[in-house]
Amino acid sequence: MASGLTTEVTLYLEPGSYVLECYVKTENGEYHADEGMVRELIVTDEQSTIQPPEPDIEIILRDFEMTIDGEFTPGRHTVAVHAAEGYGQNVHLARLESDADAGAVAEWMHWFHIDGLQVPAPATFVGGMHALQVGATGYFTVDIEPGRYVFVSGFDFESQHVMKDLTITP
Repeated sequence: MASGLTTEVTLYLEPGSYVLECYVKTENGEYHADEGMVRELIVTDEQSTIQPPEPDIEIILRDFEMTIDGEFTPGRHTVAVHAAEGYGQNVHLARLESDADAGAVAEWMHWFHIDGLQVPAPATFVGGMHALQVGATGYFTVDIEPGRYVFVSGFDFESQHVMKDLTITP
């Protein structure tokens, strides 16, 4: 997420201990996690009465393919992301400036590259999720303004990725 922005994410997690960590890098190339951006999350056995949100957009991730069902318009949207098949299913939505290169966004997200995930990012990330398990569904809520966006998904050590450009008109 871009500095100053927030998003809502809803996931089902089995009881246990989890680690929240950030692998974006500082301008000096240090991971935010190494700078202290790491937190433990404990999920208890206590049953929740919270229901999944009602999505108006559905994304299916399947072996480096992304299918989007629904229409993005200006305003608030809840997106359901279904990890159907594949490894490390993820999807990130970034707002592009008019002259930005969508391919540069995908390359920037490759954390294994020396300049990967190093600030500043080539776009403003506004929502998404990372590393969904196959069969899982996660939800994120995002506020969309008119402009040019790109969904990036499916990157790995081979730098394979799927991109979907999206232009939102007023």
